[in-house]
Amino acid sequence: MGRDFSNRWPLAVGLVAAAFVGISVVTQFGDAGVAHAQLSCETPPIDVSGLVRVWDKTDFCQSQDSVFEEIISGGVPRDGIPPIDNPTFESIADASTWLQPQSPVVTFELNGTARAYPLAILTRHEIVNDVVDDVPVAVTFCPLCNSAIVFERTVDSQVYRFGVSGLLRNSDLIMWDDVTQSWWQQFTGEGIVGTHTGTMLTILPSQVVGFGAFVQQYPEGEVLSRNGRSYSSNPYVGYDSAPFPFLFNGELDDRLLPTDRVLAGLIGGAAVAYPFPVLAEAVVINDTVGEHAVAAFWQPGATSALDRSSIDDSRDVGMAALFNRDLNGRVLTFVADESGVIRDEQTGSLWNVFGTATDGELAGSQLHQELAFPHFWFAWAAFRPETRIYEPPTAGETGAIEGDPANGQVLFNTFQAEANFACATCHYVDKEDQLIGPGLLNVSARAVERVAGLDAYDYIHTSIVDPGAFVVPNYPDNLMPRNWAQIYSDQQIADLIAYLFTLQ
Repeated sequence: MGRDFSNRWPLAVGLVAAAFVGISVVTQFGDAGVAHAQLSCETPPIDVSGLVRVWDKTDFCQSQDSVFEEIISGGVPRDGIPPIDNPTFESIADASTWLQPQSPVVTFELNGTARAYPLAILTRHEIVNDVVDDVPVAVTFCPLCNSAIVFERTVDSQVYRFGVSGLLRNSDLIMWDDVTQSWWQQFTGEGIVGTHTGTMLTILPSQVVGFGAFVQQYPEGEVLSRNGRSYSSNPYVGYDSAPFPFLFNGELDDRLLPTDRVLAGLIGGAAVAYPFPVLAEAVVINDTVGEHAVAAFWQPGATSALDRSSIDDSRDVGMAALFNRDLNGRVLTFVADESGVIRDEQTGSLWNVFGTATDGELAGSQLHQELAFPHFWFAWAAFRPETRIYEPPTAGETGAIEGDPANGQVLFNTFQAEANFACATCHYVDKEDQLIGPGLLNVSARAVERVAGLDAYDYIHTSIVDPGAFVVPNYPDNLMPRNWAQIYSDQQIADLIAYLFTLQ
């Protein structure tokens, strides 16, 4: 059952009763037997007379600023898109009778229990209230935003059942809980209306992958059962190539196309997005977000759930996840070979899209997954307009700034309080021998041979702004301060590099 996209009804304009539930208008303070909302004020910010019969516990006096101006109806009543409240699961063997290796699933693992939730089912239910290893969770998917997120269902020591409100904000699903009837933004996990306004649900790591990848990673995993129902067709045919998103009243960020997929998250409070086309070309991206060394992995093998009528016959959009590159105090740098196999440069171990080392010295090791998930760009940008979009470096691009070697020498020898070092503290400039770090005599000649495809300038530039990207063999990877990119301007970094080029 798809949504009715034919109407856009603002919440605050006199159509609330029809837009929400199709009931006759009732007043908050009507006759006996008429439901009363549990309000904490005398005058809510909107007229609730048409809402209180259904939302009889919602405290409309508490809400995010101006949120009612952004909420619209999705064209269905509360739980008109029915959540799954008592999910049952089947074996991989049974699921394989209807799922293909490329079938997209939300995968969630907790304490050894791994489950897959096919998007073919979630497009029609949007929420699964589950219990995994005694932990109540809500597995959610908003088709209009292409956003799959897993939350804990326990709030203030009470387990909540989450439902589909029938309302949207920035095209995103607004959930509701069965205890306080607060409204929750699925995209962020934040309470936006009601008692829990400002409360954040705990987000748990999950991934959207192809069913085949799930089977390979979790051969004893469980799969959400269809329970005899057919989920053979996609109710959102062609949506992920639509020029304009459905039921979206906000401003589009034109840095990317609206329904471009991005792997996006908040890393140390900083919003970052990695476009899927960039990921597909690179396979691996080593990045630094603030003080966090991260790596984005991409692999083919998962189709779009929002493309053709048959999900399994839809285009392969791949699967992606973001991981912290720090493994037990050692920052790894990852590369992909021509066949797309991911290795770390430090040990040559092989890694998969789950951040698991599958072969080599580090086999069995697991990277920490960052809370970054696939989304449509328009939705992510609407909630996180300050997002930095990752752009791949172009060979020689960083050399566009002409450096001043004289100023670079001054900077090299100047103590920087933010780093508690001067560059000269750790490096000789007149020989290649080790001081604390490697000597820098002839560094430009040596740098050009270090990484295929990078010239000396780009190699040195990357080594300054992302010290864990390329670690000289036999040196620990935690010697160099991680914050030079914050201490120095782009011009100052260019000056430093210009000075290093004189060390011959």
